[in-house]
Amino acid sequence: MARITPEAGGLGPGLRGERKMRESARIHARIAWQALAICYRFTTPLLCSPLVEETRMAQGSKSVAWLNLAFGTLNVVLGALALAAVWAFVSMFSQRTLAPAAALLGLGTGLLARASLPQARRYGAVLAAVATFAAAYYQQILMAAVRVASTLDLPLLAALRQSGVGLLTLLARLALAGPLLLWILLGAALAVLAAWPFSRRGS
Repeated sequence: MARITPEAGGLGPGLRGERKMRESARIHARIAWQALAICYRFTTPLLCSPLVEETRMAQGSKSVAWLNLAFGTLNVVLGALALAAVWAFVSMFSQRTLAPAAALLGLGTGLLARASLPQARRYGAVLAAVATFAAAYYQQILMAAVRVASTLDLPLLAALRQSGVGLLTLLARLALAGPLLLWILLGAALAVLAAWPFSRRGS
């Protein structure tokens, strides 16, 4: 039997597929780092700006309270998406789903909600759970885009344009099953526990 060698006919299909996956992983890693950088640049001024510090110290103003709530909500959502981008980044390089990372995603989102929404802890706990689900779904959309790019032998951005949002969300929804879904549910529970105001006694 003739064996496939680089001289006789190029790389074998398995090696070609592995190379495509690694190229897709490198492209996806760049996108994940860019998403992380955007989230960091956007959330850091919100957390550290004098306006936020002043409004947190002010009392008795409805507009100030709503502004605090809006800033805190934005911090939690963007932070959860940034954590999901890190999860996707590591998954692409390890070539594994890394489902237990969903628990870390939920815990990190819950702690972020606790720090960002001290004036509305119960709302923060609910928001942390919802943001955990949304971020996990976003992570699966990114993973679906990489799988499409690898299957069609296309660059990642071209695969995103050609497949469209509908196909990617469908693939992500199909992936949210079995052990992964259980880990995401655990992550959402950890998010609620991390953000819930257990320390308050009375009113």
